Amino acid sequence: MTIRHAAPLLLLLLSAGPSGASSAESSGSASCGTPGEPADLARPTLSGPEYTFDSSAGYFKVHWTDEGVDSTSFAYCQAVASAADSSWEVQVNQMGFYAPPSDQGLGGDEKYDIYVMGIASDGYVSTSGEPSDPTTPNNDSASHMVISNSLEVEDQLNCTVAHQFQHACQAGADVDESTWYMENCAIWAEEQVFPDADRYLEYMDQGSIRNPWLGFATSAATCFAWAWFQEERVGPGSVLEVWQNCADVVGNNTFEANTDMFEAHDIDFEQAFMEFGMWRFLVDDYWLAGWGYGEEAQSWDPGPKILDPHYISALPDSANWVDSADVDPHTLGLNWIRVDLGAHQDCWVEFDFDGLDDQEWDLGVMMWNPTACELYWYDVPEPDGELSVSVEATGWDYAIFFPALLSETTASGEFTSYICATTGVPEDPVPPGQVSLSLAGNPLDTLSWLNLSTASSGEVELAVFDLSGRR
Repeated sequence: MTIRHAAPLLLLLLSAGPSGASSAESSGSASCGTPGEPADLARPTLSGPEYTFDSSAGYFKVHWTDEGVDSTSFAYCQAVASAADSSWEVQVNQMGFYAPPSDQGLGGDEKYDIYVMGIASDGYVSTSGEPSDPTTPNNDSASHMVISNSLEVEDQLNCTVAHQFQHACQAGADVDESTWYMENCAIWAEEQVFPDADRYLEYMDQGSIRNPWLGFATSAATCFAWAWFQEERVGPGSVLEVWQNCADVVGNNTFEANTDMFEAHDIDFEQAFMEFGMWRFLVDDYWLAGWGYGEEAQSWDPGPKILDPHYISALPDSANWVDSADVDPHTLGLNWIRVDLGAHQDCWVEFDFDGLDDQEWDLGVMMWNPTACELYWYDVPEPDGELSVSVEATGWDYAIFFPALLSETTASGEFTSYICATTGVPEDPVPPGQVSLSLAGNPLDTLSWLNLSTASSGEVELAVFDLSGRR
């Protein structure tokens, strides 16, 4: 894979169902539920006589009744307990996530309490009225879980429990982190515990693959793709590392914790974000073995959402996006622009970009064919937000350009662009700027140094000739 940088709750959530985008975006000390849940999410009271039993592994106490709206069966509750034990085994014992702190006996003992009830959502976790662990310095909290009594499909029940248990582990790290990352990790955790269920696919239409213009750090971009990217790009344990960083600082430091994780592995956050743009594109029909996500990504159908005006089949053309409330890039959002190179194999393709002024833009360029991919990305100069890049089409099926807005702004991420094909190497390769050479040691010998400086970072070709003109 070729990647070149061309520039120097806890409002704690909630439904595990695909319809359940977060109802809470900010952080806080209390919990809130999905529509149809009670306003007070403290320990619930069942509608009939309360029965309890401990899960087989001994981690959980399940509370249930056989009367009223919360009525269920012992067999159903056993299935809930089994899913919970599996979740603890994978997420805590194998992966090392924080175990939920003790509730100091609120549910009858110090086991984690699950209430099976007739609720509107699939399930939720609440920290309302729960104690913090007095033995730890981090901003943690005990919690309890409520699971619907009407999850008829086994995979739905299992994944709901795994999803909610990840929220309980998150509360064991820091209750004030951002909802967007909680949800990314909770959906990702479903697949870690129950890899054959593939229920995460039901979130595809909500996430940043089908809606790339949404900043992935929003509840509207609820998805699994960011956490999954971290774990596969950086290595096993990277998601846990973020949560450890969250626990080290009291209060919301979600973005800093993500940034620190990448930097600990010598990856700049900006680089990670632009690579994430490529990884999200390489799914479904664009998936390549050995590139981006693993084989599962072949089934991520529908694949990347390319807006109709951004399928470029003939040149010259434009791929503008101006003043659209629905698909303007948000902060940390982008749009993919696919240029068909079939008729331009002997050409260079030039992309002239002009983004909204006084904003921080990056411009990614991806070259794709059925066997390989290359990624280049550029810092767009401020304040004008203008940049031209040229790529050689030979051997590639598509060039995919993706302007990405990095500024934290409420302004619309509008841009204009012009795309054309030229023959031969561009006379003024991009990024533009003066190139200076300095030589230490003349005449040259084995200890001479040649220093190359450019006004801005980019791909540079340096050719050396001897006195006879041989390159």
